Amino acid sequence: MNQTTAGPNQYVVVDLPANSLVDLDTVSWWFLGSTSAATSPPGFPRNIEQIIERLEIEVNGQIIGGGGLNHWNHLFSVITDMQLGTDGQQRRKVLQNGADQAAPAAATTNQQFCIQNFPFSFTGGSKSRIIDTSLLGLVRLRFSLASANVLIGLANTTADATYTLSEMFFTCTTLSIDDGYYYKIHDSWLSEKGKVLELAYDDWTCVSQSNTSHDQSTRFSVSTQSLDMVIGMFLNGGYNAIGPVVAQSSTSPYFTRIAQHLKTYQFSINGVTHPNFLVTPAQGFGHMLNATGRSQDTLGGSYFGIDSIADWQNYFFAAFVRLDHPVDATEAFISGMDTRGTNMTGVFQTVSDGTSTANVSVVFAKCTRVLRVGAGMQIEVVQ
Repeated sequence: MNQTTAGPNQYVVVDLPANSLVDLDTVSWWFLGSTSAATSPPGFPRNIEQIIERLEIEVNGQIIGGGGLNHWNHLFSVITDMQLGTDGQQRRKVLQNGADQAAPAAATTNQQFCIQNFPFSFTGGSKSRIIDTSLLGLVRLRFSLASANVLIGLANTTADATYTLSEMFFTCTTLSIDDGYYYKIHDSWLSEKGKVLELAYDDWTCVSQSNTSHDQSTRFSVSTQSLDMVIGMFLNGGYNAIGPVVAQSSTSPYFTRIAQHLKTYQFSINGVTHPNFLVTPAQGFGHMLNATGRSQDTLGGSYFGIDSIADWQNYFFAAFVRLDHPVDATEAFISGMDTRGTNMTGVFQTVSDGTSTANVSVVFAKCTRVLRVGAGMQIEVVQ
C-alpha cells in the first residue's frame, strides 16, 4: 500500500501479491473510519463502499478497467439496492458494525469497517475467480476517494465536515499448487507461437449531465465487442452537498435517485429504441427485475426501504435495459451488442410530467472485455 491513512479526494493504491494465485473474491479492505466537523456531527453513508468515487485496475502498467467509471459509488448503490435483500443487509450490518442510518447524534470515531465487495470491472466482474499474477505481472488497484459531500449531516450544510480512514490494510487468499504440473501446462501453452490465455471480465463506463427538468436527452457512446446493459438514473440537482439523512432511503441525499416528475423514458441505440415503447417509472421496476434476472427469483430481495411504487419512484429509481443473453455470472459469453467499427450513438431520453425539477442524469454502460495474456507477461485488452 502507498499509505495507511486517507481522507476525502485522496488516492489509495494497493498491489495484489506477486507471483501468486489470488482469489479475487476474498480481497478485503480493512480500516477504522472517523468523521468530524466544526458544527453538527456528520456520519458515513449507509454503504461504506460509497466513499469510493472510482476504482481503476492496472495490469503490468496498463489500465484495463474502471477508468471510465467516475460514479462508482452511485452504481454500487443502484446494484445493491436492487439485488441485496434483508439477509444480505443483515450480514453487512454485522461486518461493518453498522445500524440503520438516522440523524447522527455524534461524530463517528475509529469505527471498524471492512469492504469486501468490489463488483465492477476486473475485481468483481472477472469470469475467472482465481488469477495468476505470475502470468499477468503487477496487478494494482487504485481507489479514488469521494469528497466529504457523501456524508450525512444534521443540516443542509455542515461546516468543515470531513472523514478519515486510518490503520488501513488489505488481505486476500492465495492458493498454492506445489506439484509443478499447473505451471508446466501454462508454460507449454504459452511457448507455442500465437497462443494466449484469455480472461473475460465486465467493465463499466458512465456519462452525466445537468438538466433543468426531466425533458432531456443524455447522449452516450462506447466502442465495444459486447454492450451488455445500460442503466439511466437521476440525482437531485443539488445532490453534491452534505444534507440530512433521507428517511426513506436511510442514506445521504447524495445517493437519492429521483423520478417524481418523470413521465416516460426510453433508450435509443443507433436509432433502435429499447424497449420499443415508452416506459413509465412504475413500469420500470418490472423492467429492472427482468434486466437483472430477478423476475423469477422467489428467494432474493431488494433493499427493504423499497416498499412501494412511490418509494421506488421518489428515492430509488433507475432505468435498466439488458442487451446481452441471460447466462450464469461465471460464464464467459460474448453476446451483447457489437458497437465496434460504427459511430455508435446512444440516447437516454425522458419526458417530464410538466413540472420542472433540476437534476443530474447519469447513464452507465456495461461491456464485456477480454484480457489476452501472452508469454513474457504480454497483455492486450480486447475492448
